[in-house]
Amino acid sequence: PNLQHGLKLLPWAIIDQHFSQRNRSARLRAAVSQNPLRVGLGIDEGTAVFIHGRSMRVIGEGDVFVMFAKTEFEPTLEIKLEKDREYDWTTFARQARERSQMTFPIASSKKAVFEKGALVIVGGGNLGRDIVEHFVELAGGKEARIVVLPTATTQPPNIATEEFTFRDTGAGSVVTLPQIKLSEINAEDYLQQLRGATGIWFGGGRQWNFVDHYEDTEALVEMRNCLERGGVIGGSSAGASIIGELLIRGAPAGNQIMVQDGYRRGFSFLPGVGIDQHFSQRERAEDLRSTIARFPSMIGVGIDEGTALIVTSKTAEVIGTGSVFIFQATKPLIDENNTTPQALVKKTQFQTGKKFPLANLGNLIEK
Repeated sequence: PNLQHGLKLLPWAIIDQHFSQRNRSARLRAAVSQNPLRVGLGIDEGTAVFIHGRSMRVIGEGDVFVMFAKTEFEPTLEIKLEKDREYDWTTFARQARERSQMTFPIASSKKAVFEKGALVIVGGGNLGRDIVEHFVELAGGKEARIVVLPTATTQPPNIATEEFTFRDTGAGSVVTLPQIKLSEINAEDYLQQLRGATGIWFGGGRQWNFVDHYEDTEALVEMRNCLERGGVIGGSSAGASIIGELLIRGAPAGNQIMVQDGYRRGFSFLPGVGIDQHFSQRERAEDLRSTIARFPSMIGVGIDEGTALIVTSKTAEVIGTGSVFIFQATKPLIDENNTTPQALVKKTQFQTGKKFPLANLGNLIEK
């Protein structure tokens, strides 16, 4: 292929046309192999790709193909897009970048070790007063300086309501940071709020928004520093899932997708786990079991609505109205054709009031 710069109206794309009619698959494959961070887009005659913002769909009489290069970690991948289905262009762009990085999660991923600070991980639904009180107490009670991040949703936050929840249980200072532009998040006054925080709260919505807003920013570094100082990080629903290392239901295309290429990584405040929420209420046990079978180096944590898993360096405790479920792979299972190894996954339920001494979350699995 003779490659030159286009108008750059569609970032990260290499576009070829008359695709099937002129047998141009090999040409586009060669183009992306020379540019593995780019996404190849092959479009047939009489066919159109409509992209509005990040939303993408195909119409017309032919087909559209998305192509990723072979990398050190992944083979060549070609996807034929379906008509009358909405895709997410940003996911494809992120997927190309992810494929050039070391495969995640790795088979020997570290166990769920937690050393400093505390976590309050809530399964969505009603945020009971006892849960809020625990969070505020861990943040310092009357001396607490809490930052609320309501940015997982596209709806304008009700800042007064968000802040009242924590003030009503005794927090000394509560500030909401609804900013989502990179220039605002990187601003010094924004970072100063995080530097002074003793508690940071991630709200509900869609967890991929957190990734888009904070990944690779100084703000995320300051969130980790909050834990290093002995502070507390909490979140509910989407705000619970982002706390894990493996991001569960992080696909912009829909929360029925358990792990989305391009959005596999959570913020890893609790390493070695993938966290699901609304667990019993939405009957999500089989989803999480099959996910841990696919990624056996991870531990699955399913949390019911109105329920919190509170984690410190020494203990994990369940409070609220429901249960927490731990899923852990035990040993491989060979299928009847002796071809595809899968992991046997054990599920353990811990009801509210249960408290566990632990060195790492793997010790929660009852022998």
